[in-house]
Amino acid sequence: MKSEILVYTAFTDTSRNALQYACALCSERNYAIVLIHNFDAPLNYAADALAFGSIEENIQNTEEKLVAEKKWATDNYPEISIIHRLTYGTKENAIKDLMEEYSPEFLITGAPESQGEFWGWNDSFIDILHLIPIPALIIPKTVSYTAITNMGFACDYFSPLTSSQLDFIKNLMQNENIQLHIIHVNIPNKKNEHQRLLHKQQLEQDLAEYTPIYVSIENSDVVATIINYVREHDIQLLLVIPRTHGMWYSIFNQRHTKRLTRINNLPIVTLKE
Repeated sequence: MKSEILVYTAFTDTSRNALQYACALCSERNYAIVLIHNFDAPLNYAADALAFGSIEENIQNTEEKLVAEKKWATDNYPEISIIHRLTYGTKENAIKDLMEEYSPEFLITGAPESQGEFWGWNDSFIDILHLIPIPALIIPKTVSYTAITNMGFACDYFSPLTSSQLDFIKNLMQNENIQLHIIHVNIPNKKNEHQRLLHKQQLEQDLAEYTPIYVSIENSDVVATIINYVREHDIQLLLVIPRTHGMWYSIFNQRHTKRLTRINNLPIVTLKE
């Protein structure tokens, strides 16, 4: 039985690009796709009888668009396995239903340029990343799938990696041609240095068979430092752990749009905290 991945579509160009990326990935890695969209009727529907009466029609139209997206995928990638699933209600309930019905390894979604696509680069989007119990692979609109040869992991050694985080990284490393870069930015006068050192030593043991490159750079500007390293070493995929109220939580929102665009040219995987 093939491993499953969820692919979210908002029926936009960005979502189509993410679906194309997912299809190309599945052709190489032999995953099965569950193509998803959530229909969440506006609250004012309940107070408007005429509007409420149109919900069924809107659901049908959404279902047809979802089927059309699946058909595009099967027409262009006939070798992959893909089904579609339309969920209803709040994002929380939709995620709960999907997790109960399927066993996905991760989610793929487009990296939206505005709130009009997916859930927007704002606190709501980051909250969803915390809510969904699997990693999320976020694909910028301009990125096409290519085989990964250099993968970066922005690691602060704040805590030991969980078994699920390690398993996900090891699964990505199945291709022996991938070089993993562990990127640590050492902020001057950072607290808990002894604990961080112990966590690094543990990570070195856990990933020893993959011979990662460990990099520690001292700089107070964490994001700029990681961006520079990504560019200089042709990193094609970046893994981060967006801890609640931490650095990656705050960088992925609209208050940091200018900085976000600087890393919006490569796929980013958010691992569950």
